[in-house]
Amino acid sequence: ENYFAQKQTVLALNMLHAEDQLCQRMAWALYELLYVGTTTMPDNTEGNLYSYDIMTRNCFGTYDQILKEMTFSPKMGEQFNYIDSSATRFHWDAWYDETTGVRKLVFPDENYAREVMQLFSIGLHELELDGTETRDKFGREIQTYDNVNIMNNARVMTGFTYTARRGNTEELFRATKSRFEPFRIDIDKHDFFPKQSIEDGWIGDRYPLCEDLPKHHFLKIGATYRFRGGSSIPTSQYMPASWDADEKIKRFVLSPDSMLYKKLCDPDPAGNCNFSNVVTLDENLNCFGNECSVDSVIIAQISPGAFYEYIRQPCTHFSFYNNGKKVVTGVSKPSPALEWKYTHAMCANPLTAVAARSCCGISVIDRIEYNYKFEYHGEVVSAGTNEAICIANGGTVCDPTSVRAYDPMAEIDPEYNAIYPSQNTYFWTDTPCKQQILVRNDGMVAIVHEPQANPSVTARTVLFVDASASINYISVPWNRDTVTGEARFPTTSNECGGGACTVFDDKCLCDITIAENSVFDALPSSSDALQFLHVGAIDPAVYDDRSYSLIESAEGIEAYALSGTSAINSTSTIFKVTGDFGEVFFLRNLVSQVTVGGTYVLRNPVGFIDLVKVEERDAEFEVDAFLNHLTRYSSSAPFICKRLIQFFGISNPSPAYVERVVKSYIGGFYTHRGTVFGDGRYGSLAATAAAITLDKESLAPVIDEDPVSGNVREPLLKVIHLMRSLRFERRPHIKLRYGLFDGLRSKIGQSPWEAPDQFSFFSGDYATPGLIASSELVSPESQLLSISNVIGLTNGLFSLHSYGLAVADGGLGPFLTRLPSVGDYSSSVGFLTYTTVNDISDKINDLYTLMTAGRLSDDNKQVLVDAYNYFAKAHGADTGERVLLQLMSALPEFHTWNTVRKTGLARSITPSPPKASNTYKAIVFINLFGGIDSFNVLTPHSNGGCYLYDDYFEARGGDVGVGLTLDEILPIDGSSAGINGCKTFGVNSLLPSLKDIYDEGRGLFFANMGHLHKPCTNKNWLTETRTDLFSHHTMKAEAHRVDAFKEGDGPGVLGRMLDVLEDYGLAVSATSVNAHSIMIDGSPTTGRLSTAMDTSGVPRVYHREFLKGNQQELRLFLEKLHSETQENSGAFSNQWSQSFIDIWNKTDTLVETLRGIKLSTDFSSKAPDIDDISKQMKLVAELIAAKDQRGNGVNRDVFTVYMGGFDGHSELKATMNNRLPALDNAIKKFWMEMKAQGISERVTVVIGSEFGRTTTMNSNRGSDHGWGGNYFAFGGDIKGGRILGEYPLSFTDSPDNPINLGRGRILPTRSWDALWFGVAQWFGINEPTDLDQVLPNSQNFGCDLFTDSDIFVSGQSTISGCGGVVETTDVSLYIPEPRYLTGKEQKDICRIAVLSSSKQLNINPSDSRCYISNQVIQESSSVPGSYEVSGSAVLNFDAYIPKEYIDKKKVNSVAAAASAFAADFVVADAIQITEAPSSSPTGEPTISPQPTSSPTPGPTESPAIEIPDQCLSILDGIRVVSSSSSSSKNFYGLDIGSGIASAGNFFFDSGSWVVLGTGVDIWGNSDSFHYMYMPTTGDITISMFVSSFTANHPWAKAGPMIRASLSPSSAHYSAFVLGSGSFTNQYRQCDGCTSVNDQTGVISLSSVWLRTKKTGNVLESFYKGISDAEWIPFGGTATIDYGESFYIGIAVTSHSSTTELASACGTSFETTSSLCSNAITESGCISSSLCQWGTITEKCYDSSKLPQEDASEIMPSIFSAGSTVETFNCADTDETEIYAIDGMTDSFTCIKSKNGDPGLIISPSH
Repeated sequence: ENYFAQKQTVLALNMLHAEDQLCQRMAWALYELLYVGTTTMPDNTEGNLYSYDIMTRNCFGTYDQILKEMTFSPKMGEQFNYIDSSATRFHWDAWYDETTGVRKLVFPDENYAREVMQLFSIGLHELELDGTETRDKFGREIQTYDNVNIMNNARVMTGFTYTARRGNTEELFRATKSRFEPFRIDIDKHDFFPKQSIEDGWIGDRYPLCEDLPKHHFLKIGATYRFRGGSSIPTSQYMPASWDADEKIKRFVLSPDSMLYKKLCDPDPAGNCNFSNVVTLDENLNCFGNECSVDSVIIAQISPGAFYEYIRQPCTHFSFYNNGKKVVTGVSKPSPALEWKYTHAMCANPLTAVAARSCCGISVIDRIEYNYKFEYHGEVVSAGTNEAICIANGGTVCDPTSVRAYDPMAEIDPEYNAIYPSQNTYFWTDTPCKQQILVRNDGMVAIVHEPQANPSVTARTVLFVDASASINYISVPWNRDTVTGEARFPTTSNECGGGACTVFDDKCLCDITIAENSVFDALPSSSDALQFLHVGAIDPAVYDDRSYSLIESAEGIEAYALSGTSAINSTSTIFKVTGDFGEVFFLRNLVSQVTVGGTYVLRNPVGFIDLVKVEERDAEFEVDAFLNHLTRYSSSAPFICKRLIQFFGISNPSPAYVERVVKSYIGGFYTHRGTVFGDGRYGSLAATAAAITLDKESLAPVIDEDPVSGNVREPLLKVIHLMRSLRFERRPHIKLRYGLFDGLRSKIGQSPWEAPDQFSFFSGDYATPGLIASSELVSPESQLLSISNVIGLTNGLFSLHSYGLAVADGGLGPFLTRLPSVGDYSSSVGFLTYTTVNDISDKINDLYTLMTAGRLSDDNKQVLVDAYNYFAKAHGADTGERVLLQLMSALPEFHTWNTVRKTGLARSITPSPPKASNTYKAIVFINLFGGIDSFNVLTPHSNGGCYLYDDYFEARGGDVGVGLTLDEILPIDGSSAGINGCKTFGVNSLLPSLKDIYDEGRGLFFANMGHLHKPCTNKNWLTETRTDLFSHHTMKAEAHRVDAFKEGDGPGVLGRMLDVLEDYGLAVSATSVNAHSIMIDGSPTTGRLSTAMDTSGVPRVYHREFLKGNQQELRLFLEKLHSETQENSGAFSNQWSQSFIDIWNKTDTLVETLRGIKLSTDFSSKAPDIDDISKQMKLVAELIAAKDQRGNGVNRDVFTVYMGGFDGHSELKATMNNRLPALDNAIKKFWMEMKAQGISERVTVVIGSEFGRTTTMNSNRGSDHGWGGNYFAFGGDIKGGRILGEYPLSFTDSPDNPINLGRGRILPTRSWDALWFGVAQWFGINEPTDLDQVLPNSQNFGCDLFTDSDIFVSGQSTISGCGGVVETTDVSLYIPEPRYLTGKEQKDICRIAVLSSSKQLNINPSDSRCYISNQVIQESSSVPGSYEVSGSAVLNFDAYIPKEYIDKKKVNSVAAAASAFAADFVVADAIQITEAPSSSPTGEPTISPQPTSSPTPGPTESPAIEIPDQCLSILDGIRVVSSSSSSSKNFYGLDIGSGIASAGNFFFDSGSWVVLGTGVDIWGNSDSFHYMYMPTTGDITISMFVSSFTANHPWAKAGPMIRASLSPSSAHYSAFVLGSGSFTNQYRQCDGCTSVNDQTGVISLSSVWLRTKKTGNVLESFYKGISDAEWIPFGGTATIDYGESFYIGIAVTSHSSTTELASACGTSFETTSSLCSNAITESGCISSSLCQWGTITEKCYDSSKLPQEDASEIMPSIFSAGSTVETFNCADTDETEIYAIDGMTDSFTCIKSKNGDPGLIISPSH
């Protein structure tokens, strides 16, 4: 029996024949989103179909419901390993050895905790409503969650376990557990403690407090009862199972006169009950009889054998409360002579019903009688209820010296159960109980109870709230330092808050106080209420023991006050608020704050589970709240909707389209032509499906004109589409057990339940190199375009037409009997019954509607007509019909949702590059997907007494953990690791090949390597590594890109290597096996695609009749269908056609080539070949052997192979035991083969994974996502037998361990850049610029990289800029906000430092390297309101530079220069750090944010300066104009201000100018200078080129000035060249105000362009060097009110009261009227207020002269506001290129139809 195929058959038949096709389509999209595969129960049909039925059953329900059902599905639990994940408390208490005090520390499994966010709800990055990524001010993505969120979520997902199997369900292996019934939660394995939300709130916010429940809440509106039939045991609350059949148990029996009885019984006229499964009260009921004596009900008996369980509404508890009472539990008798004593105690909130009744003094004064006058077994009451009954009966509540049962019939198991706390019953005392907080040094806290001691009883505090025993630490949102952003809390390093708390071991034990206050004194807005109110409330209408009345309301909010009060500011006030998603919340006007140690304030945490009375019900509420929190997160709706749109066939939906769908998803409604879809619930999938399919962007035919609309279609959907459209019918006598399909995954790349990993079939952000990637678009389904998939699908569809659904000729069906002849369906499971009409035109019209939705191009239509006519005439009508259908299934319009526009030319095959004479080299990357636990690959060893092995073994859980024992590791020489006392290391014994290759000297371990942005520590890693750490998808991408800041030209590190080598003229090839890898994709602009192959063999396009041997009649027609397309043709159809043609051509030759390859090595093994890893390596070996025959021969090969399943969240050792033998065989045999081929020295194999794993164990005996890992490389040229890098010196999980981030996550000490740097050099890339192209971020690691000489025997390279002096110097800046420098800012500062050092030290820029470390931020004492961020610039210099040549002062000046330049041009809003000059500088101008006074004058006497030769030559060409007359430019000259010792002058003509002037200064409150000026109005930009400026004083100035008036004290804005050779920006913002100086003071340019720009009242300045194309902003932006008119011109001052003249000259002075036509770049153009850049023509124009094609706004989508669709008639002309009316430059062909129908034009252009 083919059990595996059964589920696929059922699913396929539903897809083919179900009438609810939209539901089926939505279910498949949801399945792809919430993918669960066959990693578990692969042969189980019912369990797998049950998970899929969740999608089908809820296809038009809500996403919330689906996510909840999937979360409780065993399929999901097994795939993501949270089944049986347990709280840390459970194992800590269960493994407690009271004799030794030893416990075991394990953690909850984190797999689903992460993926439920990343894959199923909020995604990785914050999104806007339209699906675009939200960016911070620096353009960076904003992560939605961090590792603390993951750990909190993992605590939520604890306790999930199977329910018992029913007898009427499928179970192949006779298990007792059900693998398709929803999970239940084992409350004792669930984490009891509060959990933070991802928004720093609490899971449980906005839920009412349990202490606020109304009296007799089980009788109130909304109370829910679940029918239990004949069982008296509840399903979600604890009662011993033995009570069910025990007649002595007292039950809560309802009286027939009770209103509750009548509701539950629902009697007929004869009094017979009609029980409903669920009863929810719709009105408040009065209590009757025993109902009036209880606080709550668990099980209500209606009649013998009929019970209902009461499910109390969700409510929460404060973690800390006032007036806590001691409750006691456990009974023991120390000796026969003594009375019974209680054994354990803790605190309880007296307002909640969590403990049982107790009463003292009934028979003995200090003895309690527990369960005193109880109403039913299992009853709990509040302290008040207990006290009232006790006192009423003459007793008291006390802390007893002894205990006994009130009634022996009420005796329950008295022994305290530490492992299963739900089984404990606590009893009230009257004794106070103190609560405290225990704070760890990482800020995590534990809740501590300290019950008041009873001198007569030796009892201990319950373990999980005992300061000395608890391990239950939770994260809390401490207040953060406003400057550094660091959390502020007591630690032992700050003396526990300066004595605020007490040192307790290595923690701080803190007393607490609790304050409860109102939040609002007046009616808030609904948004404020939602933001600031966190405590939920009961609907005031439910209360009947108290009265509320509406006192005030506004839009979206109502305020209800308790009777007797009318003010809003009471904590009892309840607000009714409508939320963002239309949901109604009741919120209390209350905030509860906990003050820790009298200093630190926290909002009181809330949680669903009371620590005294833990119940499964409350864990279920918590999971519900958690999932609702995720689905209502701001990014959730756009994330889910955009993915669903993509799954529906639109890879790149416009933001407007996404937003429309999102709004329907949120609002729950979608209206189309008067029909309303959806039910108004948040996450309505009916509304979402309607919005996706009925949106104008889905329905409008014009969208097909967009070349990037649609997608490459999924292979499975194409198969189902064809079978459904062409009426597939199953042969009735064929049994379903044979299956419908066989081998779909290997043939077409897609099959239900057979995705390669948990990320479904393809990645939503995948983009193929070429047009798609270069346009920043995605094509997810293109990830499946491998050789096997493209040809397998083609052959499979050909076969379907020829033989029915059978196995013949690559068919997709199962093998039944024999190989049939063409047209014989007798060996198929079914066949296509579609019949066509006789007329060929009608045939094709019908088919193109069915197969291409009307997208068939006229060109391809003609090909089909020609093919039909040819084959019908040559081979008969039946053959013509069959070939026609086969060609229809090969159309690019069928395989993509895209239009096709042909050029009429044949499509060119992507040519193979010519082979160069260089030697051959190959890199093979073995991708161990899932994050292999590499600390169980390379381990310490105890030989020689190495301390590190014991440290490792204990950290991994000891004897019951996941660490390798000594007999599980093979010793290797580890002395190269450099760890004292540890000269021996170990290799996992399942990988003996690694040891052999290592011992052979041809293998290397790279220790503790991973993705990094720069070197960092456990103190700053969060700020210095901005990526989605610990995410499979991101970390795989980061490990394969090795481009932290995404600066490179291509996505993959090996692809970039090939790009460089291809530029060298080498023939390169990239091949991925069994899974596409972005690692080998190159630059998007090259379009060089990697070859994706499959181990099933290299197929070829095959047609038994017409594509076989010399019979190639079909080839011409296939080639014509895929012929060359125009630029404006569909990008996806072009992608498919090019892939098809290239693959077809490649395989025709490759098949023959590989047939001739005979390897020397047998790759088979006794061990199962997991993921075909040995077959993959064999295929690589064959391709290497065929290196000279592939194409024109290959110089450089890169290969990636894939082995998955290493995500060892559970049973880690079993995972490794299962997979490593297969890997070992593949490595061993490949190494043998490379040596046999004599090519081992030219092949390097790297074995890596996306990340390492935690060194600590989780509760499923697995490890979770870590960071750093250990990886292996081998090859004949490897300088092996060594461990490179830094293996951890300790595995201690402590904040004091510098590389341990907590939870056993090891911070990498080497980046991937370090490894690939040396490999790239070995591969032939040595030029620094080329290495930077391959590894764009390698500079950020200084010299912390491996060279080829470190890794390879033949290596001789070094790192340019390394090996010499290392200097560290300070870099400091003022910034206006408390933040650290971004990674990009740091890199830019270092780039400046490297360039500056090259000038200062007269060395090449490549002779030094730099990175920034140790950032510190503090409030500035010099610049109020600013913050000083400082760090160290680590400068490495090349070995050839002598040590004495590196002058420390020059290095410091380099850093100062870098800081200053960065303050102006790199760091947003930064100010350079220095002191403001109080007097005139003596040399170069100092760097100052604002000089405090005018520099003092220079010498009183100085000879008049001579005009330099450069200015004289300019002057020769200018007609002389006196200073009082006008020039051709209408300029005037004027000496302004006092102290002018000698009259100035100016000369101007045709842009050339010379200005001479004296004057004391332009500074302070009044100026003295010469001004060449003209009056003007409006916005203006002045640009001038300063060829020369000569003056005797460094503070002399010359440059463009915009001045309000000609008064000496006038406001002005200027950019000046200084006499020192530097330049500055100065301005005075009002008449008579003090001048401001924003000076660069760093760059000395002999000639410079300066620009000042006025836009409205905003002034800016720019500069550029003589050869620069871009204008660079500098100085300050000022606001000056000039009025209607002002002056512009050139100002010159000599900064002297003598007669000396300063002279300035230049060859260009331009105002806005002439700037536009001269601007050559966009930035140069837009810096002018009167210029406008033409986005279509890419030229600069005066705004009034912008051409028509540029005048229309560019729209992102044709459906954007303002976009229109217009019609036009084709011209009666032969001209084929006609431009759209808006001047759009993309050409199109106008085909005039017979009836003269107009064409369509989109305006504006897009």
